[in-house]
Amino acid sequence: METLGNLIFILLILVGVFVFSYNRLQKSAQNVKKWQSNILALLQKYADCINKLQEIVANYAAHEKLVHLTISSNLTEMVKSTNNAMINIQALAQSYPALQANQNYQSLMWEVSNIQTQLQQCRFTYNEAVSVYNGLISTIPEVLYAKSLNFNEAPYYNPEQEAELQTFTTDDGTALKELLHKGASMTMDAAQSAKNSLQSAVQGQTEKNTDGQEKAAQRAANSEQAQGGNAAKK
Repeated sequence: METLGNLIFILLILVGVFVFSYNRLQKSAQNVKKWQSNILALLQKYADCINKLQEIVANYAAHEKLVHLTISSNLTEMVKSTNNAMINIQALAQSYPALQANQNYQSLMWEVSNIQTQLQQCRFTYNEAVSVYNGLISTIPEVLYAKSLNFNEAPYYNPEQEAELQTFTTDDGTALKELLHKGASMTMDAAQSAKNSLQSAVQGQTEKNTDGQEKAAQRAANSEQAQGGNAAKK
């Protein structure tokens, strides 16, 4: 009984450690995703501003070929096109002083500059979050279960390889639910097996006791019969 109590106590400690560890890892992963989303939102906002700038530039340089930017699933290609469009806009502005004096142009240029600053800040914070998260999944106890629960390594933000940002995914709870379901099934099977073993042991002991009682009764009967026979002879 004492051994069973010790096993239950150890099991509760292990469950507690896992819950704390999983929650910590999930919180770290969500932090990475938050900054990932911020970067993607800023990149989209950046492309939108460039399109608005190109609309203004078209009023001054109608003969120039300006390519409208679209939000592409190929993030690296989209950012490359956006940067090239920005370089083209700045070059055209040098040829059209009136464009540089346009209030809407100046306002959008300020917004573009602000977005670029925010991207630099987000890049730094995102990479710090990735460093913390990647450190967690490579330490004990997280390293023991991270990959099996789809907590994969997060990519660092490289301005020339933005597409890698979209590859990062983690457990959404599905893998954990499957693991818990499997664990519950194994626990139930183990409990049923223990129950069957206990019943077999009890039944065996009962049969043994019954057999012993029957033998004792038989010996007592034989003894009484022997004593009766001896008395008759006397």
